[in-house]
Amino acid sequence: MSRYLFILVACGVLSACSATPKKPTSASIEGRADKVATNPVTSGAEGSTGNKDAQVSEGGIESIHAKSPVLASAAPHDIPISTEQGSTLRTNEESLANENEKQQQSSIATSLASRSIFFDYDGYSIKPEYQAIVIKSARLLISTPKLQVRLEGNADERGSREYNLALGQKRAEAVRKALLLNGVPDSSIEAISYGREKPRAECHEERCWTINRRVDFSENNTSANQ
Repeated sequence: MSRYLFILVACGVLSACSATPKKPTSASIEGRADKVATNPVTSGAEGSTGNKDAQVSEGGIESIHAKSPVLASAAPHDIPISTEQGSTLRTNEESLANENEKQQQSSIATSLASRSIFFDYDGYSIKPEYQAIVIKSARLLISTPKLQVRLEGNADERGSREYNLALGQKRAEAVRKALLLNGVPDSSIEAISYGREKPRAECHEERCWTINRRVDFSENNTSANQ
């Protein structure tokens, strides 16, 4: 009888042990997927987001590319400029401005050098047909304050050397006064005479004498360099 009871108790113990549920040893794939979905991957400095975040969908894990503030490039005007760089930039800008001013000055000087005002025999009054040249020349000189101009008076070969020097000076002074009346500063112009020493034409007749009685415009490099 006692042996029979013992066998019954042993069977009950074995039945109880086999009925105890086993503890799962690992999370299911669905559980791990949920965990990934609720915990996005982060990297980098504190508060910054990495280049990729992980997310779970029905098709699996997808990659999302996000812009990183760390990789954003600053705009050119936001880049700080040192004092030395600023000084260099100002110097370059001034050099460019001076170069442009010199080119403009040279262009105007060339334009003026192509003009002449012609006079009657033994005369030094500016004829009406040359008033427009005087006005246009005055405007160019006013627009270029640094340009220094020399007015060169000339005469034909007739008459003495001294007389023609004086006559050439009167012609140059007549043009100078006309430019002054049109607003050109006195410091910008100089009047001189070559008399009969610089003829434009060499023949000994009126067709040459006509073009030798004149005033030419020339850049005064001597005054400009002082």
